[in-house]
This record gives sequence, C-alpha cells and structure tokens, in this order.
Amino acid sequence: MTDADDDCPPDIAAAWAALDELFDDVSCGRMTPEEAEAEATRQGLRPLKIDPDPALFKPMATPTWTLAMTVAWIVWRTEEAVRDNWDDYRCKCSDWMYERRQSPTEGGSAWKVTEGWRLKKRKRATLVRLSFDEAYDDTMGGGESRRCVSVDAARKELWMRLTEGQLTATALNTVSTKPIQIPAHEWPYLMAKADDGFADELRYRQTPPKVEYREVNFSRADAIRLWPPSAKGRQTIGGERACQRWLESEMRALPHRRPKTKTQFRVEGTEKFTISDFAFDRVWRDAVTETGATAWIKAGAPKKSSN
Repeated sequence: MTDADDDCPPDIAAAWAALDELFDDVSCGRMTPEEAEAEATRQGLRPLKIDPDPALFKPMATPTWTLAMTVAWIVWRTEEAVRDNWDDYRCKCSDWMYERRQSPTEGGSAWKVTEGWRLKKRKRATLVRLSFDEAYDDTMGGGESRRCVSVDAARKELWMRLTEGQLTATALNTVSTKPIQIPAHEWPYLMAKADDGFADELRYRQTPPKVEYREVNFSRADAIRLWPPSAKGRQTIGGERACQRWLESEMRALPHRRPKTKTQFRVEGTEKFTISDFAFDRVWRDAVTETGATAWIKAGAPKKSSN
C-alpha cells in the first residue's frame, strides 16, 4: 500500500488490504498460490496473478522475430511457442517462484528461515532459456513428441541457412551502434550468448568476450517460408482446444469436487491431447474461469465423495 491509498474509498482500500494479506500468506508459505487464488475468488477480489490476454499479442502479424522467437518457431511451429518467447509479451507476464529466504531475528543474533512463493516478472527469452524449457518438457514427459526438432538442431539449421544466404538477419553493430545486415560469411564464426540482462548477443568464437551484435532480428515471412507450419504444430493447437473442452466438461459435471489431483489430470491430458505441460496449465486456468469451478484450483488431495 502507498500513501495514495489513504485516499482510496473504503471498499477499494479493504480490497487492497485483503490482497496484501493473501500475498503475505503465500510469501510466508501459509497458503499455496492455488489456495490464495481460490480465496481471492471467494472474497470477490481480482486474481493475484494477472497475465495479459494472449489474443492481444499476434506474433504472426509482426514483420520481424527475435532469435529466440525464430528458433522457437523452428522447434515447435506454433504461434503459442513464438508468443511465449516474445519479450513484448513476456514483460507483461509473471510466474509464482518458490523461494527459501533467511532474515535476521532477535536483534540480529539469529536467523529465521521463510519458505514461500513470490510473483516475479518473466525474464527475456534467450536460446539458453529455450533449452531449459525443452529439458523441463522432457522431464515432465512427452516433450519430444511435440517438437519438430530439438533446440540445438534448430539453432544449427538456422545458422546453416544464414550461412547459405537463404535468409538474412539485421542487428545493431556494437561499434557503429547502427542497424546493419549481418554478412552471410560471418555466421560460421558467430555464437549466441546471453548478457547480464538476459538478452541474446552475437560474439565471434575466436574473441568471446567481445560483443559484435545486439538486437538480432529475422524476417517472419522468411522463417515461415523456410520452415512451414507442420502437422505437429496444427495438432498442438487443436489439442489445446480439445483439452479445454474436456476439462470444462469434467468441471461442469463436478463443479464443487475435483475427483482427482491436478497432476493426475495433467498426465492424462498431455498424453491424450499431445500438448505440453505449460499449455495444459494455461487451458486448466481458462477452463476454471469459463466454468467458475473454483474448487478445482484448491491445493491438496481431492475431497472424497460422501456417497
């Protein structure tokens, strides 16, 4: 709360105070994010985690893509994958991150350990982060079936096409600070590396400390021409819609009692509809919003039927 909040009408001030209390409960581990969101809904408050409407971000309508967006397209061939790696979209998204913190107590003579979740803004998309997403997808199962190629293979194929001159890239030259077209003959000697601000940069392999190019962009039209939409990509989009319809049907049948855990639903849904865990979590939230079945987002084991 800020000083300006002192001028808020009582009902708005009370709502902000209730939200602050829920954020504190989650931060200190007294509630999980799912429990806090359910409590916010019960109290008629806004959600704690607010992400932008994906429909407002249309990467297929932008003339250029970043390095991460282009590689994501080659790997997954879906608009969703490109959007998830678009910094314009990511900077407006946040995620619950689990933390274990130590703070001084008893006048600094002892330390208190606090465990809980905090909302943090998503960091910029990079090739390294794409590899992390790929590894997580594989750990959760079924990741390979949703990819056209691996992240490393996509990066190598992109470099090969750039070297052959089949597409071009523009970037800011760090010496002139002006946008230029990167010459094709340089690509075999260039490597991508993220800076401290989590942005991909290009450096020569022979002189890795020196940054040559920043803000690398590719033509969206060229990327789609060289790597056309695949059956896997179309299957993923259709799978998400089918998964949401399935979840909505399950939720409407039992709006006040979730028959099994979210993890069990996720395992069944990702296998049945061939979608990623990230996509499942998104359609799960959309299905809850559509049906109003807030009991389904409460943490813990499902309640047993009284029958």
